Amino acid sequence: MVALPQLPQPPEPQLKGHPKIATHLKHGGESLSRGRLEEALYEYELARQAEASLKNPDVKAHILWCIGAALYMLERSEEALTYFAKALELVPHDWQLHSARGLVLNSLGRLQEAVDAFDQSLALHHNETTVEARRAVLDALLRRLARRGVISGSGPKPKGLDPLVKLTPGPDVSDYVIEDRR
Repeated sequence: MVALPQLPQPPEPQLKGHPKIATHLKHGGESLSRGRLEEALYEYELARQAEASLKNPDVKAHILWCIGAALYMLERSEEALTYFAKALELVPHDWQLHSARGLVLNSLGRLQEAVDAFDQSLALHHNETTVEARRAVLDALLRRLARRGVISGSGPKPKGLDPLVKLTPGPDVSDYVIEDRR
């Protein structure tokens, strides 16, 4: 399994009066922290089924975020993006969710889209150094690839650069290792 950058944690929603949802989210989080990813996904899906009657968009978005994070950790990034998109429809001003989406897009090699997601995150939360670092690394990588002729400097950036580059976190979140696979 590939070491993926850690996704930011979503803020905990207020779940008073909804013990079933809270229990599933708690069990999902415990399973996730123990590396039991399929079990975590199962618990988050149970929480999603239990919240079907709720009207609170923050709770719905939180559950979708958790499902997306579990899918990302299971290296099912395309599916994770779907859940992050649904969560963003409910809470479009959540800077951490935009940052998480950027990490998922990066894992898919969709670097320009990842930069755009980090830009959206920074527009909502100006002083977040973690997001700034990730965005700067991807921007430098895009410039490097353009200089080498791997991508063009104009027009849309190609998807699926995974075979060409690997971006992995170093010991510090802003200390990334860029491995050129060309």
